[in-house]
Amino acid sequence: ALGSIKHFKNSFPSALLYRNNEMWIGNLDNDFTRFKFNSFDKLDNKSGLIKGSVSRMVSDANNTIWIVNPGAGMSRIRDNKITHFSKANGLPSNDVITLYVDSKQNLWIGTNAGICKYNGKTSVCYDQKDGLTNNYVSSIIEDHKHRIWLGTARGLNVLCPDSAKAKSYGIDYFL
Repeated sequence: ALGSIKHFKNSFPSALLYRNNEMWIGNLDNDFTRFKFNSFDKLDNKSGLIKGSVSRMVSDANNTIWIVNPGAGMSRIRDNKITHFSKANGLPSNDVITLYVDSKQNLWIGTNAGICKYNGKTSVCYDQKDGLTNNYVSSIIEDHKHRIWLGTARGLNVLCPDSAKAKSYGIDYFL
């Protein structure tokens, strides 16, 4: 029933994800809700989530949900277990900006201190020392050649699958 959507009366959804007949809804006012079969389940810090807002979500082929918690890193929901990732356990920063799952099911984590590729076991991170135009990675997408394109605060970058360096197109390239 529409009256059940009381969780969002003061804020709009900032992140939406649909998978397996479930709608996952996050907002910037510390709400994270799962809608399934006409019922809502609110998840919060009592459920094990980091207290804070939700700005982005992605899902992978293993039905894992990855959640950006701005300023607090990110969370993973897998098999109803919640795991937190932060600078304390390997992220380059707690300021995660965006997430992307590529065709090989690698999770790409864009932060204000570079980008990390996580394959489910290990991660490798890239930043300006590796050729990025800037460490603030705001957008990520994969093309048909499996190259990973990154938008940063200072330009466009591409990571080729077999290279550890980024090819960069700075802002001046587009002027």
